[in-house]
Amino acid sequence: MNVDVSNKITKEFIKFNPIVIVLRRRRKIPVPGGGWKWVDDSLIPAQTCRLVRRNNASDAYRRTLSDGRIVVEEARLVFEIGANVQDGDLFQHGDTTWEISRVTGMLSTSAEVFRHD
Repeated sequence: MNVDVSNKITKEFIKFNPIVIVLRRRRKIPVPGGGWKWVDDSLIPAQTCRLVRRNNASDAYRRTLSDGRIVVEEARLVFEIGANVQDGDLFQHGDTTWEISRVTGMLSTSAEVFRHD
């Protein structure tokens, strides 16, 4: 499938049930005594995407992140190609803060997400 066709299909998929989110970009900084912590870096302008929840957040979607946290990916965000999204970004949807755990995609951009505590 070529990129133009894929992007058209992705746009139609998003248009069916879109959400608009503002991502909060974070970065790691070192802390005295070793280790690191997350600090807010910037807000990414609003982007339209689609949040697709999993029917069953089971062990199949359990992932160990690079910082050692074990999370269960409960949903996926689907964006158009070239979306400005990175692992570790946060966003608010409804009463829930979500965190991006993994960005993937070749013919569209998708990101696995979990509830951020």
